[in-house]
Amino acid sequence: MRSKSKTTILFLALILVLCGFSGCAQTNTINRRAIVQAIGLDWEDGKYVATLEYFTPKGGGEQPIDLTSTNSDIVKGEGITIGNAIDSATYPKGKIPFYAQSSVMVIGRELAETGMDKVVDFINFDIDFQVNTEIFIADGKASEIISKDVDLGVLPGETIERIHEVYTTNGMMLDVEYYQFVNYFYNPFLAAGIPLIDTVAKDVDGQKESGSSSGKEAEPQKTLEYLGTQVVKGKKATGRLSLDQTRGVLFLSDAVNATNVDTVLPNGEPLAVNIVLSETIVNPVYNGPDDILFDIRINNVINLREYHPQSSQLKNEEELKKIGDAVSKVIREECESAWNALMNEQQADILGYGNRLRSAYPGLTDWLENNWENYLPSVKYNLTISNRFE
Repeated sequence: MRSKSKTTILFLALILVLCGFSGCAQTNTINRRAIVQAIGLDWEDGKYVATLEYFTPKGGGEQPIDLTSTNSDIVKGEGITIGNAIDSATYPKGKIPFYAQSSVMVIGRELAETGMDKVVDFINFDIDFQVNTEIFIADGKASEIISKDVDLGVLPGETIERIHEVYTTNGMMLDVEYYQFVNYFYNPFLAAGIPLIDTVAKDVDGQKESGSSSGKEAEPQKTLEYLGTQVVKGKKATGRLSLDQTRGVLFLSDAVNATNVDTVLPNGEPLAVNIVLSETIVNPVYNGPDDILFDIRINNVINLREYHPQSSQLKNEEELKKIGDAVSKVIREECESAWNALMNEQQADILGYGNRLRSAYPGLTDWLENNWENYLPSVKYNLTISNRFE
């Protein structure tokens, strides 16, 4: 009985002690936090400039969020370090920024060309990003992208997310999340390919502004445009890839889930197909530094979209071969263009083929770290494309 009483007293004492602890870290209630939806970083006049989009829903309590408003505040700050610039972009009501909700980071062209090593170190060690935060490069200033002037979306950052969703779903944009972005810069023989976006002014009919106008016209809308891929090598922005070359990269690296191909058959008849499933198998073959070959096989599952032959034609193997060859020709040209731009002209392995070679031949790790970039122009590939119709 005495033993039970002791146990009870000790248990109650432990509860009282635990109730006295408030935790090792400072806690902040949600009403003291300012939710950051998107971050833009620029380099201007020898200083870092940070542009932060804070989520500020109009409404609350019994009032619903106003979906006709941008529901955000844009705040800019500058400093001699990135941390100082972001700290300067404080929320005007004095709330503590909460970065883990941020889904987008945009890096301005001048900063990207100056060098992004400080950016990578900062976001890797000094900020609580979520691992799936998407990284983009602006062809101009990031502050122009993270802006209330950009049309679309309840939040300006949603515009970028929508563009990302549309183009990645259709096999036209590289998907670069925060953890992948950081990994590029700590891998000595891997280059990065980052989606490149810019602002564009359009008139009320959705057409690009020509620059010449007569009379008073409606104020043009500013929206975003996806330009292709920015190649980053040596922690700096270097060359770029077009949209077609970007899709070639995606096919070569097994990153196409679905996409559409438009082409023309030998008889001049237009052909449009949906590639509903695509798989790329890459086998590296190393016979010496001057004899490296990647055997690449792309397997597609295809649905016809705007070409409706007779059922008898679809049973004709020769007819199906013509369709498949026409589709393969487009893919082959895009892959070849991407390969030449990356391996021969820019010597930038954003395909990750160096990693594939290292996995197949672990003994090449040191050689790859010291020599891979210089040997890229001499690397060869053999491409086989097969198509199956559904």
